Amino acid sequence: MLELKDVNKSERWILTAFEVMKYNPKYRDSYGSYLKDEWTSYSDISELFDGVVLTFLEYKKVEDKYIDAISLSF
Repeated sequence: MLELKDVNKSERWILTAFEVMKYNPKYRDSYGSYLKDEWTSYSDISELFDGVVLTFLEYKKVEDKYIDAISLSF
C-alpha cells in the first residue's frame, strides 16, 4: 500500500486532489476526445446544443452546482 512518506513532497497534493467536471466520460472515444455537442462557456448562451437552446438560467444552474461541489470540500 502506498504511504504518504513514499511520495515526493511536491506530488503529495495528488493524493488529496479531486476533479469536478461536466463532461461524462461515457461520451469519450478511445483517444479521449469528447464526442457529444455540449456548451463550454458563458458565450454559448442562446446557442443550440443537442436540440435545446442554452438559457442563462440553465447555464447558471449548472455552474452553481460546481460551486456547491467545491464548497463541500472545505
